[in-house]
Amino acid sequence: MRFVLNRIKALCAEYVNFHSLSVLWHDFISEYKHTICKLRGLPQTNLELVRFHFARGYLNDVLFRCFLLRTFAPTFYDVRYYIGRCYFEKLNWSKAAHFFRQYLEVGGEFREEAEYCLAVIDGKIDTIRAIPLGVVAHNFDEIADEYNAKFLYKQDGQQVALFQKICDIRADVKPFGNSVLDLGCGTGYMGQLLKEQKVAERITGVDISGRMLRFAKELQINGRPVYDMTVHQDMLTYLGKIGLEYSKYDIIIASNLITYCTAVHELFIKARAILADYGIIALLFKKSTIEGEFHFSDKLEQFSYMPASLIERARACNLTLLDEAEVKYANGDDGYITIFSKDREI
Repeated sequence: MRFVLNRIKALCAEYVNFHSLSVLWHDFISEYKHTICKLRGLPQTNLELVRFHFARGYLNDVLFRCFLLRTFAPTFYDVRYYIGRCYFEKLNWSKAAHFFRQYLEVGGEFREEAEYCLAVIDGKIDTIRAIPLGVVAHNFDEIADEYNAKFLYKQDGQQVALFQKICDIRADVKPFGNSVLDLGCGTGYMGQLLKEQKVAERITGVDISGRMLRFAKELQINGRPVYDMTVHQDMLTYLGKIGLEYSKYDIIIASNLITYCTAVHELFIKARAILADYGIIALLFKKSTIEGEFHFSDKLEQFSYMPASLIERARACNLTLLDEAEVKYANGDDGYITIFSKDREI
């Protein structure tokens, strides 16, 4: 009898040990599978971090993660583009060109941006007609906080000059309660001025920079938003979508907008189509002293314009020049203001 009891105890112990081993094995397999899943997703996570850090200008962090990804995920071809952009921002153009050319050999969603950067590096500025939207959005996202701080301290003299011109011209037509389309509204400096002085009753703000637009959305006067509607989009896409069924605008503002693209004719045509009779289009832009309609500066990554050429192009779109003035930017660059009106339907 004692022998049987001892045998039963021994069998029970073996079962307990076997069960414990079974549980341990199951836990090990589960942990192993979980680790494998995490390792598989690690490259994609790092790529997302690359995009996050690049959007905020943390170039050294971007380079570190990119070089890791080149080692462990060589098929992530966008990494070459981001390395190129980091060196481009750091003005190490020889390294930037090397990685851009590598990237263009395999292609990807940033082909236009890479080709633009190479054109700047190779000095082929005559071929540049627009700065890619992705580059413009990134550049303004990066400076949004600094730009907004400047706005809070009312340091944007050329914007104030443009605002005053708008007020002077609308004084004899419709001094208050205008409907306004603010193209490239940035952090909302112009909208704030227009609403404070009751020149605008309703304002739509459009900007390609999400971080700039975030500040514009938050602006309020007496508990009401400055911008009645904000649109995160580039100017030409927005103008192409809204159509003639929308209410027409009394004032369309394009402050520094054509500094980053040369589609002036398209801007005039599309803006005129949604402009109310005797409405105005107000432009602020960098003034060029070099012969030709416009000039691209590879150092500033900006376009400047000969005022006479731009005015002639506006006239060709059946717009009448009402006023013009020279202004100075904070960095000393020459600027120019032009105000055009739509007198009648074509």
